[in-house]
Amino acid sequence: MKPKVLTISGWGPYKDKIQIAFESFEERGLFLITGPTGAGKTTIFDAITYALYGSLSGELREKNSVRSDFADAETLTFVELVMQHGGREYRISRNPEYLRPKKRKTGGDAYTRERENAVLYMPDGTVIEGTREVNARIQEILVLDYTQFKQISMIAQGEFARLLTAQPKEKTRIFREIFGTGIYEQFAQGLKRRAAALLEGVTEQQHKMEEDIRLLAEDLGRAEELNVETETLLRLTELDNWNYQAVLECIGKIQKQLKALQQEKNGLYIRMDKETHKLTGEVARQQRDNAMLEELEKVRERLALLKRQKKDVAVSEAVLKKAQNAAFVDGVRIQADYAREELVRLETDLCRVAQEKKTLGGERLTLQKIAEKSGKLGRYLDILEQWQEAEKAVRELEKEYLGRKKAWEQAMADYVKAEGRRDERRSAYEQADRACKRAAIGIAARLLVEGEPCPVCGSREHPAPAGVEAGVLSEEELQHLHTQYKEAEETLLQRHGRTAALKAEAEGSKLRLLEAKGQASGLKKEQDRLYGQLLGSSGKKKEACIADTNENAAGVPSGQETGDWGQADEIARLAALAQADGEQGGIAFVRGALLEKLTRYGQIDALLQAGEEQRLLLAAALREQKERIKQADAGLQAALREYGFTGRADYQKAGRSAAQRKALEQEITEFRQQLSGAEQLYAHLKEEVGRKKKTDVAAMQAQLRDRRSSKDRVKAQLEKLHGLHDAALRTGRIWKEKLAQLEEWKAEYGYVKDLENMAGGNNSRKLVFEQYVLAGYFEEILRAANLRFSKMTGGRYELSRLEEVSDGRIKDNLEIQVMDYYTGKRRSVRTLSGGESFKASLSLALGLSDIIQAMNGGIRVEAIFVDEGFGALDEESLDQACEALQGLIESNRLIGIISHVPELRERIDAQLIVDKTNGGSTVRIMV
Repeated sequence: MKPKVLTISGWGPYKDKIQIAFESFEERGLFLITGPTGAGKTTIFDAITYALYGSLSGELREKNSVRSDFADAETLTFVELVMQHGGREYRISRNPEYLRPKKRKTGGDAYTRERENAVLYMPDGTVIEGTREVNARIQEILVLDYTQFKQISMIAQGEFARLLTAQPKEKTRIFREIFGTGIYEQFAQGLKRRAAALLEGVTEQQHKMEEDIRLLAEDLGRAEELNVETETLLRLTELDNWNYQAVLECIGKIQKQLKALQQEKNGLYIRMDKETHKLTGEVARQQRDNAMLEELEKVRERLALLKRQKKDVAVSEAVLKKAQNAAFVDGVRIQADYAREELVRLETDLCRVAQEKKTLGGERLTLQKIAEKSGKLGRYLDILEQWQEAEKAVRELEKEYLGRKKAWEQAMADYVKAEGRRDERRSAYEQADRACKRAAIGIAARLLVEGEPCPVCGSREHPAPAGVEAGVLSEEELQHLHTQYKEAEETLLQRHGRTAALKAEAEGSKLRLLEAKGQASGLKKEQDRLYGQLLGSSGKKKEACIADTNENAAGVPSGQETGDWGQADEIARLAALAQADGEQGGIAFVRGALLEKLTRYGQIDALLQAGEEQRLLLAAALREQKERIKQADAGLQAALREYGFTGRADYQKAGRSAAQRKALEQEITEFRQQLSGAEQLYAHLKEEVGRKKKTDVAAMQAQLRDRRSSKDRVKAQLEKLHGLHDAALRTGRIWKEKLAQLEEWKAEYGYVKDLENMAGGNNSRKLVFEQYVLAGYFEEILRAANLRFSKMTGGRYELSRLEEVSDGRIKDNLEIQVMDYYTGKRRSVRTLSGGESFKASLSLALGLSDIIQAMNGGIRVEAIFVDEGFGALDEESLDQACEALQGLIESNRLIGIISHVPELRERIDAQLIVDKTNGGSTVRIMV
């Protein structure tokens, strides 16, 4: 990649848009980027790296903080790079996210945010837009990523000077990032973790196997009554190093012994179970016979009791029969009662309709009078509303007038103070002026000489010449008093003008207030006149109307409890209500109430007509219902005679509720079922018992308990043997599996541990795997560096890697030594002088750049920037360094040296000069 033209706008120290034509340096190849410290030399390389990758070259620079503090609101912040790569030309435009002042100051925020963006213009005319998309395509074109490009194209001398004398661990960290050898360190660490895990697994497996045997031995020891042989097993587990095969053989013997004991106890348990089963059957048979005899006696006693209860049940049956007859009559009686209830409902509805008609008539009379005066009430409401608006205007004008009057009075007070201050300063100035004039006469009197004529009057005698007063001000002090006097007089004039203006405003506000009060007074008189007309002949005052209004709002119906006043003058009450405050008052409320009453007035006639029709229908239905009652009463009397009742009293006495009848039925049915069941059970038990007699089974039950206890003891021993045998089988099987796994892990641990020792540096050379790989890279870098270092030092020095490690505890082997051909000895690179160290670090940086290019498929970077470091060189070293850099220009390569060293300006003609000013930096090219 070779830069052709770089455009920087509003970036860092560059407040305006500048263009840098790198193509101007193509013929020379080597050029100098120079200027004072902080002018923005390195910013040029920052702009190139940002245009390509969206990142900056310096570790401390952030791309969102690069907007120039000198740039104005119209200047955008961006970089644009035209580059040549592979014989084709590309153009990249990119801007970071940043805040800039708004061009138009609208809203609460004075800044606007520019979003980050990137655009790539391809040689074929294709345009790619978007930060992620452009980054991916640039990586594809240049092959190098951001870190690799920075390492190859930007040689920061300070960084490589530190690398030259850095500790081996620091070199390892740096080269690990450059060459990506961290994978070898990860591989060594992985081996170490794997070996530790295998060792832990082996140890844990041994502990688990030992724990299995100890648990089995404890289980066998708790079964002493079974006489299981466990001494051999215990002896084997007491040794420090267990014989795993002998332990397995011992477990096999224990398994066979447990199996034989299990078979012996199982035969004994079967014999004892048969004897117990036979004895249990005999005890159960005798218990059943005794229970049957006891049950027969209980049934006989219950049967005798039920037979004694037959008479009571017969009485209940008679009561139930009569109650069932009364239930049949209930249906007829309910119809007669319902007919009377319906008659009462019709009579109630007829009374209600008549009352509603009367109420509607009274309401119609009231609303009719309201409708007649609704026009006057509307006019009154209009005038009242205008008067309220006029009163509101009067209050606002009063507030305005008082404010203006207060401001005028304050201005008058300020004017009086300013007038006093003017008078004081005028008096002070005039007194000082008179004193100065008198002093001038005294000074002139000192010039008089006795016998010579006075320059004023010509007299030659001077009997009483004027003297000079003390404390006379100087000319400057007198001028200062005069200035103060004039300033006070100017202030007085300003206060006079402001006071006159405020007075005029106050008087104008007062006139408007008087006019508004006059208008409000006229409206008030018209309102009172209309209100008097609305009151009419009742003579009631406004306060009484408002009192009636409050009373009706509390629930008292208008026109009823309040007498004729409420019916005749409801319109006057509404007029008073219009002046009341709150939810139940006000003009809007009254207008709504008036509209509601007029609407209601139009609906009442229809309601009266519907009420009359309903009254006629109810009267006809009432006559028909009376006839139905007569028929229902005749039917009830016939039903009483049919079901055997002498009268209504006899019927009511026999009546029972449905629940009571159901309870009687259930009681009689249950008695019959109990009696029948007892008779059948007694006959069955008597036949079953026959001639059997009750016997004592206690002795046989005691014998049965002894037999069961013995059998349970044998069963417990058998279960314990079964559990021990299963435990021995399970332990033996698990031990075989764990032993096989243990042997496998031991074998794997052996070769993994050997590999871990080799890769981790636990070898004769103390060389870890990653260091072995890095040493190869490092030696390649040193060979490439010596091509320049030998030339820059006149063949005196050569860099090499120190192969032997002086400290056996250190496993890093990237120490640098230098061969001095003048002495024929090797020595530490730290012994080089400042100028020699610069040459070595520059050679190391160039060598690293060559190796990285070679590792990336032979990619050739056609532009290299060297940043600072030349200040430590003498004149001869500068020539050698420039000559070495000049040697890199082959094949059309462009090299830029970033430095402020003055001597380089004399050696390098092609220069990019950065000029620093208080308003930002500018650039100019000198070829």
